[in-house]
Amino acid sequence: MTYSSLQVFSAIESVVAAKPSVHLSEVSKVIKVERHSIERSVREATGLSFRKYRQRKILVRAVNLLHTDNPIMDQKTIAFDLGYRSTGSLGRAIKRMTGMTPSQIRREQANGSCLVV
Repeated sequence: MTYSSLQVFSAIESVVAAKPSVHLSEVSKVIKVERHSIERSVREATGLSFRKYRQRKILVRAVNLLHTDNPIMDQKTIAFDLGYRSTGSLGRAIKRMTGMTPSQIRREQANGSCLVV
């Protein structure tokens, strides 16, 4: 059975949404599609490699978690929950994507601003 790139990408999005740190080989096993087909589908849909697409999804989730008022979700918890080994590496990645540090994002949120990523 063959699937369209859109069907494959939709399945990829579901897997990545459930586990943002998922590896390409895991996605391939879950959705039963060859790795090169996954790469092609992601590139067609987003213009990004699977790795960059997954990284962007992780960072968007991190920024959204930083926007919450939940005090339990400190930067360390967010970093480890999303597969980072340190808060510093997450902070650098967020700053590269948004131009803001996690602390700046939290302050903006506290002031009622909304960062769009």
